[in-house]
Amino acid sequence: MRALIGLRRWSEADASYSSFLASMPPDVLARTRASDWRLLALLAAKNGRMDEALDLAERSLRYRNRLYGANHPLTQEAAGMRGLVRLRSAHFREVQWTEADFALIDEADALLGPPEAARPRRSRSRRSIRR
Repeated sequence: MRALIGLRRWSEADASYSSFLASMPPDVLARTRASDWRLLALLAAKNGRMDEALDLAERSLRYRNRLYGANHPLTQEAAGMRGLVRLRSAHFREVQWTEADFALIDEADALLGPPEAARPRRSRSRRSIRR
């Protein structure tokens, strides 16, 4: 399945992962350990099932926020995944953006600053630096 994802063959990767999950024994623990919500959300989003992907991301974010708090790395990871799904959806202009969402569309250091830091910046020319 990793090869299919690497080749960007999303529908085949989705079918492969779905068949893998379907082949799991009826053991809840085994199925839970084998199922990765991030991969499910990614495959759903890449295959055009945005509502399913957003539902997975929102559900995970609510759970992690309640369990760990807003500043925990796992909660921030879920917020980032939700932002990725929102960016891929056609309704991203209607979204109430958070700081974590802004960080996904800017430079790598945007997580360190406020949302204003996530706005695109103009680069300086060499002439203005020498002054």
